[in-house]
Amino acid sequence: MKRLTRRHALQFGSVALGAAVAGCSSLGVGASEPTRLTGIRVENRDPTARTVHVLLLDGDDPVYWDSVAADAYSTDRDRGDVTEFEGVPTELGAVVVYAWRDDQPRDEWERFDFGSDDSSCFELVVGIGYTVDDERGEITILQTDEYTTANECASES
Repeated sequence: MKRLTRRHALQFGSVALGAAVAGCSSLGVGASEPTRLTGIRVENRDPTARTVHVLLLDGDDPVYWDSVAADAYSTDRDRGDVTEFEGVPTELGAVVVYAWRDDQPRDEWERFDFGSDDSSCFELVVGIGYTVDDERGEITILQTDEYTTANECASES
């Protein structure tokens, strides 16, 4: 995980303030058990190399923030470029995930709310250019258990 610099702290504050103003901080209250996140990966199906940023907020508090570079899509690869985020927390409560690419405006960030899903163990995939009509490298956040093993989902005692 990256070191928290003054610049990142200011970014966290502005994102947290925007989420609070939008009413996101009250979502997911009363979740029965924490969600186990096995990882976050990026799949780039866009012909342009992209930098993807991910922010996890628990209420107004940032839990995780990082960026990864994803190479441009190539027809030589089946799934495009796949890049994994490192150091992602695994035990999460009512967290909201924000993902965006490059210099994408805040009002176009993609959002995933852990409090709105009944699944207790999964991986998140941040997809770039997943739709056929997409020419601008749009971001989507999908959940999958395709690459998740039973050991990753076993609760720790």
